[in-house]
Amino acid sequence: MKGIVHKIKKALEASKLTHAEFADKVGISRDTVYKLNDETIKLATIEKICQVLGLDFAEFIIQAVKISKVSEPLVKYEAKQEDCKTLKRMNDFLMSQVEADRVTITALNSTIERLSKLNS
Repeated sequence: MKGIVHKIKKALEASKLTHAEFADKVGISRDTVYKLNDETIKLATIEKICQVLGLDFAEFIIQAVKISKVSEPLVKYEAKQEDCKTLKRMNDFLMSQVEADRVTITALNSTIERLSKLNS
């Protein structure tokens, strides 16, 4: 059911509730609010969220399904774009670690060379 969490987040923004207030009223942790996703959210949770936000549960589900049929290809494209950005950030981080290791190895080699000269 793609689009459910997107609709929940839009409704939450419109409600003016804080994430903490929302989490408390729904009966979930604030961390869970941030981690909501379409693949793992339970219908019972959606129903409780609809109650808290004053939304009609059945209409909410119907609208979310309609949105998902239109937006799923776009969501998949955006997810792939985000995956590419994440992979680039990971690559940049790893390359910086490789450079740091290279500098460390150079310093160690220099120290070994100096110690060898002192022992000679």
